Formats: sequence, C-alpha cells, structure tokens
Amino acid sequence: MFVIGPSPYISSLCYSVLKIEPYDFCSLNCAYCYANWYSRKTRRVIGEFEKIAKKLTKRGLKTIPFRLSTLTEPFQPIERERRLSLKILKIAYKYSIPLIINTKSTTVIEDPWKSEILKLHDKSLVILQITLITHREELAKKLESRAPPPWERLEICEYFSSQGVPVIVRLQPLIPGLFTEKEEIEEYFSLLRMVGVKQVIIEALRCRREDLKALSRLVQSPVYENGKFWISYSPRKPEIDVVKPTREWVYKKLKELKKAAVKAGIGFATCKEGLFNLHTVPNCCGIHYLEDYRLRPTLYEFWKYGGLNSGKGLNFLENEKYIYGEMLNKYPRKIRKGLKTHEKILLEILSEPEILTKIILK
Repeated sequence: MFVIGPSPYISSLCYSVLKIEPYDFCSLNCAYCYANWYSRKTRRVIGEFEKIAKKLTKRGLKTIPFRLSTLTEPFQPIERERRLSLKILKIAYKYSIPLIINTKSTTVIEDPWKSEILKLHDKSLVILQITLITHREELAKKLESRAPPPWERLEICEYFSSQGVPVIVRLQPLIPGLFTEKEEIEEYFSLLRMVGVKQVIIEALRCRREDLKALSRLVQSPVYENGKFWISYSPRKPEIDVVKPTREWVYKKLKELKKAAVKAGIGFATCKEGLFNLHTVPNCCGIHYLEDYRLRPTLYEFWKYGGLNSGKGLNFLENEKYIYGEMLNKYPRKIRKGLKTHEKILLEILSEPEILTKIILK
C-alpha cells in the first residue's frame, strides 16, 4: 500500500518509492493517464500512514520522502469534501515526515491546504512538483480536459517559489509531436524561469500500443503511424503491451531540452530514463532541496562511483543519508518489505549486463 510496486525501472532508478494514495480514482481523465493500468487499494490509508509515522518518530528514524501521490491527483475536486490529502499533510507535519507533492490542482494555493504546505516548508519537509506537459493552452485542453490550464499551474509555481518552497516542474510525459520547434522549447523554459522553478524532471511517454491512435488524433505527428518509432517498454521478457519511443529519439530530444534548461538556469533531470550523463542536479526527484532526508541506493550511485560492472554490493556507500541492507530492519514492516524487494531487484539487475544496457542509456 505504501511502497510503489517493484519493476526493473522503478527498483533500479527511483529514489522516491514510498507513496501515499489518498484516492483510488482520478476524475481528471487525462489522455495519457497511467492510472487505469494498475489496481489501487487505499482503504484506511490515513490511519495506516499515521501508524507508520508514529513508529518512525518513536524509533528516531529518518525516512525517504513519501510521494503524495503517484497515480491519481491528490487534490482533485472531491478533496474539498473529503479532505484526505489535507489529513496527510497534517500527519506529515505532526511527525516530521518529508513529502513530495505531485499535483496539477489549484486547490494547493487555497487555504487550508496552502497553510499546511507552508508549515511543512517551515520545517524543510516538502517539495512541490507541478505537472506541466505543455504551456500551449489549446493543446493542454485537449490532452488534460479537466485539469487547470497551464497559466494557472504557472501561478502555483510562482506563488510557492516566492515563499521559498522548492518547486519542480514535471514535463511528464514528454509526448512525441510536442516541443518540435526551438521557439516552443525556449518559451517553455523561459516561463519556468520567470515563475521561479528550480528544476524540471522529464520522462518520455509510455503507453499501450492500442492507445497510440487516440493520441494521434490529439497530437498531429507522423510518428504515431510509424511502427519503427515505438519499442517495447519492458526490458525483460515476456514483453508487456506497453511501448515507448526509440532510445535514439529519447536521447536526442532530452539532450535538446537539457540545453534549453541550462540556458534558463533551471536544474535538469530525467525520470526512469537512465540518462545520468544529462543530469545537472544531485538526484532526479529534487530531494536534495530538503535539509534532512534519507535515500535508497539506485543505479545512479553505481554509475557515479564507477561500480556498474564491478560486482560490488552496497557497502561502498558511506554517506549517512543512504538506507539499505540491515539498516532496513529497523523500519516499520509496512514499508520495510517493499524497500527490501526493490533493493533485491536493483542488485539482480547489476548482475545482468543485458538488462542493464536496456535501462541505462549511454
């Protein structure tokens, strides 16, 4: 319930694998939504989260930030009535649990939600991530018909960055057919700079092959008719029916976007792309903007310290901010088991060169 499901990409590349999903549905209905691929169980999530928070505090344990949330909008319209995310914010503040908030909603700029986020910021416990896949109003309306328009999301960025809250924009997914012109790219990053965004995180689109036709009706691009442009998302067999753009296209496009981000003075990172050589920030999620946090090891650490093909375990990590191995035994069971599973898969991938080369782009 509180740990993202393991997979070759998540287990080897993601720092923020702890999650809180207050809702098991999403009313935004975005064209690229991944939520309907997964089953979600969110019963008793508030009470169970508080139990975990209490145990962490009682044991004096620092934790990886929890992500609010991963598959659904935590501040969708029903939040005004049920206030589940508000309760999570209050629990996080009470027990000093760091949060990464993922949202498109303007609810966060209204009280009481705004006040709770600012209180978390006063204790350096929050990162605000705003999804913005395009700044073009008409296109956004087609792709995210029930979400706030881009200009309103930029206002959220501007307000919270003016209060000192670390604000990150997720260009996620990067949809082929968008950002094809240099002027469009530069305008996007210029807007982010103007509203105080610290960092951008980019992940290329992944979708079921059957959904390509629907996307092609919304985004006019010949790539949706080009079967060679799309490859299997899965690095292992049996391959699932989910595709992504070719590695060559991803690298070329993200390299172009990085150049624009650097020019605008904005930190750059990719999500689940294995493009470590393009990153200009210490970690992809922006956790380094917090003061006191913990990380789980990923392939980035092995890449950074030259250990990808060394057969090393994790003991070379002397930085106190990492938790792994026997350290995990101290953590509450509801998150310990999942963290250990992710670590096991990470170490397995390190011993499988064929899989490793599919996950890390060099």
